[in-house]
Amino acid sequence: MAVPTSGSISMRGIFSEKNEDDYGAANMDGETGLSLRGLSSNSYSDTSSGGNINLNTGYASSASGGANLVNAPYAISEFRGYDHDAVVTNTTATITSGYAHYITSGPRGSTRIQFSKGYVGPSPAPGLSAPPSGSISNSNIILTGGTLGVITSFAHYTVGPGGAVYFRLIIYNTSASANSGFTNVVLTQTALSNTLTLARTSAFSFAYSSSNNTRTWLWYYAPTTSGYSNTVYGSVSASGFTSKLFGDFNTGSGTDSNPRTTAVFS
Repeated sequence: MAVPTSGSISMRGIFSEKNEDDYGAANMDGETGLSLRGLSSNSYSDTSSGGNINLNTGYASSASGGANLVNAPYAISEFRGYDHDAVVTNTTATITSGYAHYITSGPRGSTRIQFSKGYVGPSPAPGLSAPPSGSISNSNIILTGGTLGVITSFAHYTVGPGGAVYFRLIIYNTSASANSGFTNVVLTQTALSNTLTLARTSAFSFAYSSSNNTRTWLWYYAPTTSGYSNTVYGSVSASGFTSKLFGDFNTGSGTDSNPRTTAVFS
């Protein structure tokens, strides 16, 4: 039972909510000396006789005090609605892309376009520079079933001279190593409403690095692959060849001025 949203509330009930997820129990569990500062801040003990119980990471979403709950001056009233065992999710990351496009030599004097776009994208080919890193917000993905982890890279880039492309997702999590944690991720270029669904089980490859605590998924699309036209604009041999899912620009190198890509996990 969460802290009531109206009526009088007590420090004993708040402690009970934090201690056993039940405000109504009003149980001190043998502890003495309640501290409002301790109840409100993870940096101080909740009682004079015991230790500290950290607030639910989503306290700002449930408690009436919002993000201010943890800041002095502390107030009992800011705990209205606080739910210690609430499940907090974050399914959507938003990316401002770094990008790089290169004109390279192809067979029989032709040219090829190589690109890399997204958040912390790699070099699109040996000898070419990686694009600027770009930026990401809400990178820590938490689904109903648990924490997927922190996105450390999500990028779209060419591989080889024939126009094939990879989508690369790297997730950091010290507690997970398996090819699991999500079913799909839907990429949307929000300015143009281009969308692409990447199913975890359809990834071209998966790898886990124990040294970095990262999991990496790669999805591969070649010009002959079904759905390839949903991933890129134009032809590899023509200027303007670029990603449909990341960023605004189709030539040059730099960082977008605006976030243009959402990644929604399920």
